[in-house]
Formats: sequence, structure tokens, C-alpha cells
Amino acid sequence: MYINNSGTGSTNLVVDSNITGTSKDGIFVYNLAASVQDLNITQGANSTVTGGYYGIRAQHGGTGAINISLEGNITGVKNDGIIVSNYTSPSDVTVTQSSGIIEGNTTGISVSNGGANSSTKIIQTAGEIIGKNHNGIAVVNNANSSNIEIIQNANGKITSGGNIGIYAGNGGL
Repeated sequence: MYINNSGTGSTNLVVDSNITGTSKDGIFVYNLAASVQDLNITQGANSTVTGGYYGIRAQHGGTGAINISLEGNITGVKNDGIIVSNYTSPSDVTVTQSSGIIEGNTTGISVSNGGANSSTKIIQTAGEIIGKNHNGIAVVNNANSSNIEIIQNANGKITSGGNIGIYAGNGGL
């Protein structure tokens, strides 16, 4: 599934079924116009997203927040389960997993936040995040960004098969 919002307003995607991108991404949301507001992805508990490359790829250059709420299973066969890139906008990034398995051949969840004065928050209340060959979770904020917050509840599990369970690099304010 490919979504490109280069207009105005927010992008809202609700997934309650199975999505497979055999040779590319399962879901690719591309918001690069400065006039675009929020990027919201909500996945229901009975859905599965599989991508031959990334499970979910979200790229955002708009002015609003990025909110990704996950309950089902996500697999990135060749790369990350989820990759989120926030460019120069002042947008906070929040990824919440409340059940299911997020698995990437490299990293489970990867976030690169370049937004001015923006923060990154990963919340895992249950479920499992697996990075087979690299990190379970990798978050990098650049020099313009602010806080990184990673919260893992006792019911969650993060696994790295090759590097670090959680990597957080904050070059921000």
C-alpha cells in the first residue's frame, strides 16, 4: 500500500486486515509537503502487515505529529519491521505497541527524527519487538530534536539477534 499526501490536512490510515507487499514495503506513507499536518497509522489486533523490504515505512516532512499505534503483527522481511523518518518539521514522533509481534530482518523499530524541537517516544505495553540482525529498537534524534523516551512495560519483550536491544542516540537540544 502506497500513500502520498502532498496536499494539505492530515494522513490517517486505519488497518484492520492483512497487507502484503511481496517485493516492496507492506505500507509506505510519504508525507513530504510542508503543508501536510499529522501522519497517523492505526493497526488493529487481527491484522498482519508484511513487506518484502520494510513492514511499515513512514516518511514525514509536514508540520504535524507522527502517531503510530500497533496491535497486530508486522514483518520486514529484508530490512526493518517499522522505519519512521521525520525530516525538518517540528513534529513529535510516537510509536505505541500494545500487542502483536514487530519483526525486522535488521531492526524491529527504527526512528530517525530530524524535526526542530521535536521528541521521540516509543511505548511498549505488551507484545514483542525483534531485530534479527541488528537492534530491537533504534532511535536517533539529530541536533535540532529534543527528547527521546522509551517506555517498556513488564509485559513487553525486546530482542536483538545481532547488536543491541535498545539503541538511543540523542544529538538534540
